[in-house]
Amino acid sequence: GPLVDKVVFNVYTSDHAAFLALSQGQIQAMEWTLTPADYVTAETNPNLYTGSTPTYAFDGIAFNMLMYPYNNTHFRRAIAYLTNYAEIQSVIGPSVSAGPQLYPQSIYPSMYNASIRYPYSYNPQMAMKELLEVPGMAYNPTTGQWTLNGKPFSPVLYYRSDDPLRTEPAQLLAQAAATINLTITLKPVTGTTASSLIYTPSDAVVISPGTMLSNYSNSPPVYNWTLASQSDTWGMYTFGWIVSWEPTWSYYFFNSQFAGTANFVNFYNASMDYWTNIFNWVVNNPSQAKEACSNIQVIFNQQLPYIIWFYQSDLYAVQTNGWQGYANIPSTGPAETTGLYYTLLNVHPPGTVGGTFTEALHSAPTSLDPLYVTNWAWQTDVWQEVYDSPIGTPPWGVTNGSLMPWMATYNMQSYVTAPIGNGSGWWNPFGASRIVNGQVITLNFYRNATWQDGVPINAYDYNFSLYYWNVQGLTGASTPLAYYSTPPYGLLATYIPPNNPYEIQLYVNSTNLWNIYSVIVPVLPEHIFQYFNPNTVATSTSAMDTTVPVSQISGLSSYLNSPSESSVIQAYFPPAYIPRSRAWTRASS
Repeated sequence: GPLVDKVVFNVYTSDHAAFLALSQGQIQAMEWTLTPADYVTAETNPNLYTGSTPTYAFDGIAFNMLMYPYNNTHFRRAIAYLTNYAEIQSVIGPSVSAGPQLYPQSIYPSMYNASIRYPYSYNPQMAMKELLEVPGMAYNPTTGQWTLNGKPFSPVLYYRSDDPLRTEPAQLLAQAAATINLTITLKPVTGTTASSLIYTPSDAVVISPGTMLSNYSNSPPVYNWTLASQSDTWGMYTFGWIVSWEPTWSYYFFNSQFAGTANFVNFYNASMDYWTNIFNWVVNNPSQAKEACSNIQVIFNQQLPYIIWFYQSDLYAVQTNGWQGYANIPSTGPAETTGLYYTLLNVHPPGTVGGTFTEALHSAPTSLDPLYVTNWAWQTDVWQEVYDSPIGTPPWGVTNGSLMPWMATYNMQSYVTAPIGNGSGWWNPFGASRIVNGQVITLNFYRNATWQDGVPINAYDYNFSLYYWNVQGLTGASTPLAYYSTPPYGLLATYIPPNNPYEIQLYVNSTNLWNIYSVIVPVLPEHIFQYFNPNTVATSTSAMDTTVPVSQISGLSSYLNSPSESSVIQAYFPPAYIPRSRAWTRASS
């Protein structure tokens, strides 16, 4: 593959409208999950193949750890006792798998620990008991009134009214609370309004996040409590995350190094900091990983920064009338997007090749310019069909992290202590002198791959991409990938032998299970600024660190005086080169 001539993306503002187009053969696939009602209908259509798969998307309630009484453990446990998982499953149906586990067995079998029991089950009377343990909280059985410090108290839950999967459990929680005369005020928000009401204020109150120390503990974060009392006043919010098979996402959500960003609830717990640091930076075998993850789960159950409602399931259907070769594999999110990446390498009309494959997008991309960085998935879904990564994930690796060479072969040396240079071939943005017990990851790019304009793809393109995507904060700018890892334990330097532009050595100052995944990024052409004006790009994205002189940015300075936006570079691979499985990367969101 690929075996088709063209791929067309149609944007549908209604998921049901997309499903109708699928049913009528106007499109061949959707990259978003079906509603249960549409899924039932799809099962009766002889031209549609239907299926269901677990995903790595989960939803629930997040608590503001800087706002009282939401930052009180007894209050959060009361909400846990008011959460009825049987009711959630019954109301929402097959779109979800309701349950409280941070790492459920069906999704993370290697991280699941059967001995760790979630200590809360639906019990309104226990909820009342926990509420009465909250300092200042009282209940008058005569009037049926809850008070906090002598004033009537009604906790507020901001719920995503634009997402039925988060609306219905919020309503169920309010109904359960009413059985003990606790009125939960439901306030609707959309993704946009949630940003201004929750995420932005949570970030603004952080004076300094935690800092990891040499013993893998953190220095405590510092907050502006006065500002928090004025602007960061939300209490509960119905969050949703899309993660992946790689289980270290708890490091970002619950570690104080990411206070105000990925850890938007501003949760701080010294033990959680320690074990998430160990999980992300130290573990180098499955046994160590499971031990660290088990400790994280125990702390999570005790502290409840979140209450997880469910992991989502993907209900999908694809058009089989005139098409075959779909990749029906597990998905990372509430969509068949993962499968469609592989599908586009193999799908074709029966007995022949060619044709136009049409796919429905759930929402319009902000831009198709890969230089316009966004966390909006639908933009990435389109252009990531063009830009590949040097190392790929085969279809069987979606749920276990298996890797395969794609644009390059690779090898890793572990527990290496080696010097880092500054001369020819070195890129040493941190001025590091060496790595200690680290890893050297070597990539050797294939020599028969070129960009569409005939320029060979080599290690300089990849090195430029590490800089452009700001992997691990290499540029010093604050961008989505900047917090993926942090010196002194992350990627410190790269080396391209002056006599071999197809080889690159990555010097990482730690040895663990996850380093290889942190350096898998889409490769952009180093000479891309022949086609895009970098000055314009710098005003539209935070990916470029504009504090660095452009003369120091690899691949940039030569093209400042001749920008042209008349062409878009695409990757071209000779048919004999393309493996059967797709290489791709996908960020957590």
